[in-house]
Amino acid sequence: MIKTSTNKKNTQLDSSNSSKVKNFIKIFTNKKVIVSILITIAILAIFRVGALIGLPGVTFLSSTQSATQSNNILSLMNLLGGGGLTRVSFFALGVSPYITAQIIMQLLSTDLVKPISDMLKTGEAGKRKYEIWTRIITLPFAFLQAYAVVALLTNSKLAHVVEFNNGNPLTNQQWAFYIFLLVGGCYASIFLGDVITKRGVGNGITLIIASGIIGSLITDFQVAQKLLTEMSSTSSAQYFTHQISFILYIIFFFIIVMIIVFMNESVRKIPVQQIGQGMVSDEDKVHYLPIKVNSAGVIPVIFSASLMSIPSTIQIFYDKGSYPYDLIANYFTLESWSGICIYMFLTILFTFFYSYVQINPERQAENFKKSGKFILGVRAGEETEKYILRILMRVNFIGAPFLAIVAAIPYLVGKAIGLPFNDSALGGTGMIIIVAVCLQTWLSIKSAATSMNYNKVRKGIQLSTSVFQPDVEVITKDKSESNKLLW
Repeated sequence: MIKTSTNKKNTQLDSSNSSKVKNFIKIFTNKKVIVSILITIAILAIFRVGALIGLPGVTFLSSTQSATQSNNILSLMNLLGGGGLTRVSFFALGVSPYITAQIIMQLLSTDLVKPISDMLKTGEAGKRKYEIWTRIITLPFAFLQAYAVVALLTNSKLAHVVEFNNGNPLTNQQWAFYIFLLVGGCYASIFLGDVITKRGVGNGITLIIASGIIGSLITDFQVAQKLLTEMSSTSSAQYFTHQISFILYIIFFFIIVMIIVFMNESVRKIPVQQIGQGMVSDEDKVHYLPIKVNSAGVIPVIFSASLMSIPSTIQIFYDKGSYPYDLIANYFTLESWSGICIYMFLTILFTFFYSYVQINPERQAENFKKSGKFILGVRAGEETEKYILRILMRVNFIGAPFLAIVAAIPYLVGKAIGLPFNDSALGGTGMIIIVAVCLQTWLSIKSAATSMNYNKVRKGIQLSTSVFQPDVEVITKDKSESNKLLW
């Protein structure tokens, strides 16, 4: 009996593995999927080429990588923009202003502003209006960030890196020219992202951001290896030790990636039953309310990093050695232990807040009541709301510290081994975005292949049915719904 049961299990595993291989082959032999993937690669290539071409009248005296590392706000804008800021290119702002506008609109749509939340409830027309308003709100943020970029890069403390107008002060017309050029590049980046979302695979905005982060990883590793080699130039023994340290550095990087994937996919499932269908005991047929361990995504890290960048922006306008400069450097930057602790605390705080906004236990309880669903052993209404909130808080006690530690790893490693904090490729906002984008893009590819197969089946059924039979409709998910922004 034991042998037969084990044989059955082995045959089931073999059949499941073979079906997975067949599904994988089917996905990448589908012509439409391949065309969508090629369109995505082509649009990303156009963006990356544009991000390498500098603005007219800009001279590079040294690598702008050091400029973005010397100021936290530039580093964050370069990260969210897609990496175009390192070359002060037409795509220097990237999609960073659009991300800020989306976050604000998303927060306002959570019943804080009733007209916006009602707009989303009116179907596709409401979603189109919502998207138009998001792009309108993007405009002032694009102008503000464009002005900040030009002002910071023309500042005397960064004049050794990049030079505008051959080192001469910019006139009002030149200021306006560069600002409008950067704003135009921002909307061009949004357009390219929309093309990917509609014609390609995955979410275009997040893929543009991820392309810049992936492009900077090789540079980060090269800088880390170079710094470790320079630190070990005194003797051959130290050189060997630091080479081993660099290998451990690479291994640690992949370990962190696996941990982020595991935590990103970890879900606390709340079993949900339907009134009138009886008790469902089969686990495969039970419906669940999934609550992710990292339900807030990367937004808490972005919020806390944005707040931490404000003191660094103020610091650049003071002379080194002055009281405000030293106060900010010692307590409020990510190069200090106190600054790292504040950054982690803000990340945890925003994780609890934004996960509540995302899940919204009150709305979940109301939807359960309307649809006739209930959680086993929990009364509908207020008790359901309290139960979901309690589960959410427990999950956040795991997810929030995890997110804070991963986000702070580059700065902790920088303090521990002496590497500049932005040269570390370990963890951080970038790695969380890359992992989330890769997982979401793979799901988008699978859903695209599935929807195309459904369309083929639907056409076949329509051709085979007689004139007197009713039309058969196969309801598929809208592509825009499967490509929601990961923030």
